[in-house]
Amino acid sequence: MNSKIAELQTVFKDQNVKFAAFTVDPENDTIERLSKYAGRYGANSVQWSMIRMSLDSVKILAAKGFLLGSPEEPILHSTRFALVDTKGMIRGYFDGMDEKEVVKLQKAIAFLLHK
Repeated sequence: MNSKIAELQTVFKDQNVKFAAFTVDPENDTIERLSKYAGRYGANSVQWSMIRMSLDSVKILAAKGFLLGSPEEPILHSTRFALVDTKGMIRGYFDGMDEKEVVKLQKAIAFLLHK
């Protein structure tokens, strides 16, 4: 999925598009490890953030923020990208493992940029 974000980052370079990846293993994914991981994908830190927070916070964000699962059973390791607009509204979910879905995501981002 991160390789897909790397591609999208290239497509939307220098545009008002931000990408965020959240670790679901904050005990092992230290700041240093995330930094190296970001480097492997060429993540531009202005546009793409690798975020580390407590596992409880990730669970709350997954369930209540991104509406992935329930608070009791959040979906922590999803293959879906959530497209969120500048007002914080979820505009859609796209399967990051399906090339057709990634193309749809790219078109949706372009639509929001030119709206």
